[in-house]
Amino acid sequence: MKASMTIFLAVLMVLAVSILFMLPMWAQAESEALVAVADIPEAVSTAEEKPPDEGAYSWLYLATVAGATAATLLIVQFLKVPLDTVWKIPTRLLVYLIALVIMLVAQYFTDGLTVEKAALAVVNAFVVALAAYGSYELTFSKIDRA
Repeated sequence: MKASMTIFLAVLMVLAVSILFMLPMWAQAESEALVAVADIPEAVSTAEEKPPDEGAYSWLYLATVAGATAATLLIVQFLKVPLDTVWKIPTRLLVYLIALVIMLVAQYFTDGLTVEKAALAVVNAFVVALAAYGSYELTFSKIDRA
């Protein structure tokens, strides 16, 4: 009996709080119904434009930290073993250089490359490289240890 009364009071409180939060929206909806809305011209499109389907990556996506991290991780995994057979390049240096190249090229193709944007890409490449290290530890490191 006590548990059912507690549940009933909890549901009643949720309903009361919901109604209190909805009152301002209801009042605004009623006041907007009285306002005349101008016609939208034919030339103006209100629909969101869908970006072109460019496959898995686009330059806009590669310019983000998430896109650059994913691309860096994939490129390093493909290049690490062949490069180790020819040159002994530290993997962390390789990851940073690939992240830097991706960030600079993506910036060039999206907004153009200026000195300020290139300097910012140098700093962002550290963030991308660290994120790629962490992603490697979560995904591939367990396979390499086995």
